Amino acid sequence: MRLVFLATALVACGTPDPTSPPKESTPPTGVGPVDADGDGITEAEDCDDQDAAVYPGAVESCDDAVDLNCDGLPGNLDADGDGAPACDDCDDSDPAVSPGAAESCNDKDDNCDGAVDEGAYEVWLDQDGDGYGSGASTLACGSLPSGYATSDTDCDDLSADVYPGAPETCDDPTDLNCDGSVGNVDADGDGWRACEECDDGDIGVHPDATEVCNGGIDDNCDGSADGSDADGALTWYRDDDGDGWGTSETADACEVPTGYTDHDGDCDDTNATCYPAGVEVEDSADNDCDSWVDEDFILEGDVIFSEVHRQPRFGETSTQSDGMWFEVYNTSSRDIYLDNWYVVRDAPISGVEVIDSFQIDPAADVLVPAGGYAVLCKTDDYEGSSTASYPLWCDYVWGNEAEESSASGLYWDNTFNLQRDEDELFLIVGLGGVGDPAIDSVHWTYDDTNGYWPRDARYSMSLDPTTMTGGQNDDLNFWCSTSAAVNDPGWTWYDSADTDDDEHGTPGATNQACP
Repeated sequence: MRLVFLATALVACGTPDPTSPPKESTPPTGVGPVDADGDGITEAEDCDDQDAAVYPGAVESCDDAVDLNCDGLPGNLDADGDGAPACDDCDDSDPAVSPGAAESCNDKDDNCDGAVDEGAYEVWLDQDGDGYGSGASTLACGSLPSGYATSDTDCDDLSADVYPGAPETCDDPTDLNCDGSVGNVDADGDGWRACEECDDGDIGVHPDATEVCNGGIDDNCDGSADGSDADGALTWYRDDDGDGWGTSETADACEVPTGYTDHDGDCDDTNATCYPAGVEVEDSADNDCDSWVDEDFILEGDVIFSEVHRQPRFGETSTQSDGMWFEVYNTSSRDIYLDNWYVVRDAPISGVEVIDSFQIDPAADVLVPAGGYAVLCKTDDYEGSSTASYPLWCDYVWGNEAEESSASGLYWDNTFNLQRDEDELFLIVGLGGVGDPAIDSVHWTYDDTNGYWPRDARYSMSLDPTTMTGGQNDDLNFWCSTSAAVNDPGWTWYDSADTDDDEHGTPGATNQACP
């Protein structure tokens, strides 16, 4: 009875029953896979779970000998010996794979650019090595594989003499150029065998044919189609500024070449606002190519006569050329070109018949700056005076002793002279020529008794600098002579013997004040 009780007591106190099966252990709640360094990779997959910079897929460093991406190789090691360290190589176990390697069609990223088999293209087996293939094709990547061609148009891939474009021979019955005709046969009946012409399938194409503009056909087999000498070729004009108007530089072609047009006559092919059909605007340019600049915007009094030297040498006639000049002044606030303007003596607007005129050369580029002057001279020959020590600067010369006057009296006009005793001078701009309204005029009269101008010959007449307007220069009371001497010899605009500089005039500069 005591033994039974003892066994019962042991069981009751929790002693394991050796006859019962063991119980399964259960892990504590909340415990899972360990990621000690917090890099998102568990201890079981991370090759160093104590360093967050080390995990599969990490970027290798060329400066670090540590295996950061857990591939068993440090970043600065070139395991495959291809010259690219693991940090740069996308597969450091394959020597054929590295940055800069040639891409081939192998389902790999050979050049480590992130793309696989990029640029694949179709190629055909070229058995005879003539550059043309045939038959089955395959894909190639990168450079053309040896023994392949990018064309499948070879009609005999076992003969290197046979390929598209090969020269036909008149003694060979073979179709060497793969055009379907034999070299010694005239398939199109134009009198030329295939070996002698460039297209034996077109009766209109042969060496004796006339080249015509027909969309790219080489009619006469000279190697070029629709050339400049083709029948129907047109003349085109170079258009650098793209305004639809060209210059004298031409090209003959069937179709308009790039940078050319069918209109010529552009006066400024560097300015797209200037062409024969342009609209004149106030921009110091000849927008409508009529040789006038801003003509629609020039107002009366914008440019005025400010100094006149009508008789350069004492005792000479009015045709004395050396030193005859006149000056104009720009009263406006903008630059004005005088190109193509007329200078007239006794114009019809005064009721007097035109005696003479000259027109400023439209290509002369005579500019009168705002608030500035321009000097127009009879000639540029001033060697006649031994006392001339002050050069006369001329912005434009209307006469030349070596030139004859033109029939129309335009440009280099030797007949135009400023008279000694009486004259009327007009400055005119406009398409109507000498009959247009004047921008300015000045009229002088001189006689020994009632001299309306202060001086006779030799002395320049200057408009007082305080009265520089078109209205004031009509009043001769605002004009004065630049010399106090009466019979002083030599050039009016400068006498080297003079010490007070009061008689040489001021061509191109501010006028002296009248006394």
